[in-house]
This record gives sequence, structure tokens and C-alpha cells, in this order.
Amino acid sequence: MDDNIISIGIYGMGGVGKTTLVMHAHDNLLNEPKFSGHVYWITVSQEFSIHKLQSDIAQALKLDFSCGSDEKKRAAQLFQTFQKRESFVLILDDVWKQIDAEKIGIPPRRDGCKLVITSRSKEVCHRMGCQRIIKVNTLSEQEAWELFLKKLGRDELHPEVEEICKKMVKRSGGLPLALVTLAGSMRGVTDIHEWRDASKELKE
Repeated sequence: MDDNIISIGIYGMGGVGKTTLVMHAHDNLLNEPKFSGHVYWITVSQEFSIHKLQSDIAQALKLDFSCGSDEKKRAAQLFQTFQKRESFVLILDDVWKQIDAEKIGIPPRRDGCKLVITSRSKEVCHRMGCQRIIKVNTLSEQEAWELFLKKLGRDELHPEVEEICKKMVKRSGGLPLALVTLAGSMRGVTDIHEWRDASKELKE
């Protein structure tokens, strides 16, 4: 992770692989000595509230709030806890709208401290002040086909099954999550009628 970049926004449509991408980064960052294991993953989601996000961050920090439910006092306690960390990475996954970091208790970004967010919206990344914004694109037809076959666990298919599969893969729109789910549900299926039924259901 670039030391000069303090905040990163990763955006793209639902199912495109933002969370998976950041999960790999999270696992790698945990092994980086400079962060001393201070890498925190928080899932925000559409049902966002200041109180819930504060509680989720506190749980990740192993912090017990001594100030009850007062959001301003909770923010102050979170702020102080973060300030004691010489370096840390805070990952906010699935952010749907701008979050006021100060109200939550997230300190202004400084050297050694990073904020990473994932969102479906590029605008949210801008509003959150991300210095670097990265778009995760859908897969090409060839990439989608290769992923589907890999997750299906097959190198070769009956010509008629292959034709059905290619239509199904095309309908997935190049979304990795859809492809993985589809392949997982059809893994081990050899009956052509089951493939036809699955294709029909997908079309509907």
C-alpha cells in the first residue's frame, strides 16, 4: 500500500468483486509489520446508523464503551483509541452514502493511518475524500467463461451443455458473484434436462 495515499475508494456495481478484492488486501495487510495487526474490517451496508457503526468499530478495536449510548461521547472515546495507534488501516465495506467520520469518531487521516472504502457509487468515494479512486470492472466474456468453468470444476462439456452454459454466462453480465453462484449450483450436474431447466429459470 502506497505510503503517500491515505484514503482509497473502490467502487463498482454489486457483485463485481469489490469485497473479495479488499478481503485479499486485508489479509495481506495483517501480515505487514508496520500495521502491527491493526487492520480493521467493518461492514457498513445500506442499513447504516452512526450508533451501529460506532458499536461495530468498537468491537473490532476490542473497546468497551464507558460512556453509554451518547454518540458524541462514544465518538470521543473511539477517536482517543485510534489516536493511540501509531498506524492502522480501517476498511469500511459496502458504504451506500457519505459518512461523517468526525461524528463516528474516526480521526482525520494522517501518515501511517489508512482508510479504505468500498461502494457501488463513485460519488460516495469522492464525498468521503478518497485520494485514490479505483473502479472494479465486470469480466470480459472470455474471463467470465474461464471463471465459470473453473468453479464448475470441468474442463470439457458436452457440446449441447456448452452452448447452454455460454448463454447462461452471457446473461450473468460478467459479474463474478453471479458466475460463482451459478457454477456452484450446477457443479456435478450432467443431465441435459437440468441444464435446460436452469437456463430457462435464469432467463425468467
